[in-house]
Amino acid sequence: MKERTQFQNILTEELWVFGEQYAFGCSEKTLRNVLLAHINYIGRNKLVGDDEVGEVTDDKGKTRRFDIMLHRTYSGLPSHFNHLIIELKRPSLTIGQNELNQISGYAYAVSRDDRFDKEKTRWDFVLLGTKLDSYAEEKTNPSDRLPGHYETSQNGKVNVYVKTWASIIQDARWRYQFYKEKMRLESFESGDNEEQDTGLSYLQKKYSALLPPDVA
Repeated sequence: MKERTQFQNILTEELWVFGEQYAFGCSEKTLRNVLLAHINYIGRNKLVGDDEVGEVTDDKGKTRRFDIMLHRTYSGLPSHFNHLIIELKRPSLTIGQNELNQISGYAYAVSRDDRFDKEKTRWDFVLLGTKLDSYAEEKTNPSDRLPGHYETSQNGKVNVYVKTWASIIQDARWRYQFYKEKMRLESFESGDNEEQDTGLSYLQKKYSALLPPDVA
């Protein structure tokens, strides 16, 4: 499956996999667009116009792009925000040092730019792929943080995570099981194989135009 024209387009319609608390922000944009979306979301859009917001670059002066941005407010704290910025990698790619450096560059650009609020806004950057090489495995399992928590800023407001689809699916399964038990929903599957078939049938029915020929 192609990373941007197929995989990403499906995910932007199925954002519940990242958590029901998030709303869709923007997709396939530069960090300047992230900044504009951020300004609008926290209610500062009247303070600055689009033409007044310059480009956001990394320490090498390069313009950075990302895949998906989600956002939410904290319950009981309406003026506090959390932005989740997701960098997707195609399923066939093994995440290594180059990919870790890329997501760190995104986080660094936001961390050093005062136009991005860090007092009441938490910025979480997630690099998401299928598998990690040995270098990435070692670097994303620090002794002082949870597994997958790759980097954090001094004030804890800018964080970088590296996750696999296995962990995302497991989290989604846990949430489903929780809601199922909480609401006493009847299970629609009789076993793992049927559940897998049901999920594939759903993708084939809704996204046949985006799936590879041998799957669609």
